[in-house]
Amino acid sequence: MLSVQAPSEAPRATLHVPGDKSIGHRSLILSALANGDSLIRGLPASEDVATTRRALEALGVAIEDTPEGHVIVHGKGPEGFRSPDQPIDCGNSGTTARLLTGLLAAIPGVQAELIGDASLTKRPMDRVVHPLKAMGAEITFLGEGECLPFRIEGRELRRIEYTVPVVSAQVKSALLLAGMLSKEESSIHEPTPTRDHTELMLRAMGAKLQTSPEGEGFRHLVERGPLSPMEFDVPGDMSSAAYFFTLGALMPGSEIRVNSVNLNPRRKGLLETLTSLGARFEIDMHENTIEPRGDVRCVQQIPRVKGTPPIKLGTLPSMIDEMPLLAVVATQIPTNIRIMGGYELRLKEADRITGMTKGLSAMGAHINEHRDGWEILGSGHLRGAQVDGCHDHRIIMSYAIAACLARGTTRIEGADWVKISFPGFWDELSKCGAIVAGLDEVE
Repeated sequence: MLSVQAPSEAPRATLHVPGDKSIGHRSLILSALANGDSLIRGLPASEDVATTRRALEALGVAIEDTPEGHVIVHGKGPEGFRSPDQPIDCGNSGTTARLLTGLLAAIPGVQAELIGDASLTKRPMDRVVHPLKAMGAEITFLGEGECLPFRIEGRELRRIEYTVPVVSAQVKSALLLAGMLSKEESSIHEPTPTRDHTELMLRAMGAKLQTSPEGEGFRHLVERGPLSPMEFDVPGDMSSAAYFFTLGALMPGSEIRVNSVNLNPRRKGLLETLTSLGARFEIDMHENTIEPRGDVRCVQQIPRVKGTPPIKLGTLPSMIDEMPLLAVVATQIPTNIRIMGGYELRLKEADRITGMTKGLSAMGAHINEHRDGWEILGSGHLRGAQVDGCHDHRIIMSYAIAACLARGTTRIEGADWVKISFPGFWDELSKCGAIVAGLDEVE
């Protein structure tokens, strides 16, 4: 049990966040598929990304650490993969499971069983498996329902023309990987744009990938072709930085700066939402490589006045991970706010809609739960309480920010689960002046 109290004065801090987790997963996997050695700088030390690394090593990919703290992946193309001796444990990482499924299904001769922890084995995998089976994949579920564990027997896949029915960058990326290893060109349509890290990296590595607008989304045409090795510089994770941007936007007089953050337009939804509510940020852009990045500083807080414009949800796909945090923001805005369109939150590491409803209610928030979100009447007043982190890193970190805005002490169960994405979160929060007790128990 860890306890958090609000800073005694306005926080003024310069912070660093881990490398972008989504890019970390993909840089490892795509480097393993390349023909040659790739260098990755800034690979995050999160447990999820470590899970992907261990999985690739079990599949025969050689990965080494450099004295400078970088990572070198010795890629040998799909021919360098072999069947593992043991089941591949995807832990708590849905990205690992779904991207590896798309990859392994399309490598003939490789057989693997994918397993996961108690949370991951409840998360849906049919959204990836069904289109892969339509391409000729051999995937056999080994438990109840269409979830992990399952066995994959890699084979030559045929083309597919497929519209992704859910808003999921993981599903899209899994199909792009399968399409890139298949015999013929595949066409994948996403009606709603999602994170495009996979597309940016594939094109930078020489993949035969064409993307064009179609309706409100995009169509991707991908065909077989080799990948060239690259040097990757992983920018700071926007989803990790979002907690501190929010704290800076809500605590009067604060000045919080986060260095070298990923500013991909499809990841900036929360930053844009805070700006629409009246916060102001100064951004110093870095030299652009594959992904735009910059140093971000909050210089003006959200005004606490009635009549605040409603939260704009048009950018919801670009901030799905930040929706629990957005619920905390809504408790501070003196108006009635509806945050909808996030049913996917019920299918994450925990049911994030119910989890946040219970915790914020215990802290005195006026919050009503809906199937795909919340309705929140903001009062600006929260009180300390004991809350259950639900074994979910996003819920836990959102509670921590709520605790910094509350009167009294908030006790958070399961605080060590932040290691999934942000092992140093509590230290960075302490730099902002938050009083964090019990760290020895979670380290």
